Amino acid sequence: MVLFISTVVYFGEEKGILSLIALFGAWAVVEAVRLFKAFPLNMLLSVVAALLVVGLPMTAFAYHLRFEPDNPPIPFAVIVVLLIGTKSQDIFAYFSGSFFGKHPLAPRISPKKTWEGAIGGVLGSGIMTLVFVKLWEVDVPLNPFVYGLILGLGSLLGDLTESKIKRKAQIKDSGQVLPGFGGIFDMVDSLIFAAPFSLLCYL
Repeated sequence: MVLFISTVVYFGEEKGILSLIALFGAWAVVEAVRLFKAFPLNMLLSVVAALLVVGLPMTAFAYHLRFEPDNPPIPFAVIVVLLIGTKSQDIFAYFSGSFFGKHPLAPRISPKKTWEGAIGGVLGSGIMTLVFVKLWEVDVPLNPFVYGLILGLGSLLGDLTESKIKRKAQIKDSGQVLPGFGGIFDMVDSLIFAAPFSLLCYL
């Protein structure tokens, strides 16, 4: 999977990234439709719900390509910073929660998440965004640390949203495409709010 993504991005450049966004977005929509049908909803309502939850943020993610700096030190630096800031929340939240977590954040939605993990995750997003924005000299619309906090908060909300959907559907993972990680929807859930939040910062 990593080799496939790297090849498409390297040879396809902007078109390659857009193709991957379309592929993963469509795949995630299919998984989300299956989740929503377990509510139960009819097919039409399931598709509409899946497009709102997955389609809109993936469209916002693709739209970020318009905000690429004129001469970025690395290709598509804006997209990379968005991903780093968003996914850092997952990593820092895991370690913060593992070492310091005591107070449940939303036990009915995700029993393992704690306030300590959530705060550590959002702060981690701010720090990592600041580091890479300064390292790569990427133009972002706000103070890099504040921008990272917004990405981290969006990532946390997206993760909780998908957890709520899966709990309602009584399904642990959205799919089995990525062994050990679940489905594509499980991998892009952090973009549900992070991508639109980021886009609003640029507008």
